[in-house]
Amino acid sequence: MNVLTGHDPVVAEWVGGKLGKPFDVQTLYRAIGVLSADGRLIGGYVFTGYTGTSIEMSLAGSGVALRSTWAAVIDYVFRQLGCVRL
Repeated sequence: MNVLTGHDPVVAEWVGGKLGKPFDVQTLYRAIGVLSADGRLIGGYVFTGYTGTSIEMSLAGSGVALRSTWAAVIDYVFRQLGCVRL
């Protein structure tokens, strides 16, 4: 599985479609996608509600609970953003 960054609207639209809950682009903070070996988007995380110390996360699809993709989430939320709560 590969991690996709830098395509926040695409990933957020995909996750929102899977959850039946579209995301407002005004409240979108960041999104991380999960790609299959052949490059298809098969999962994703959407981050909203960033307060400086915490952030909310929605997720959907395959591969979102794998250690490799979860490591990208942990790195982003706790190391890059400096959050204390997810």
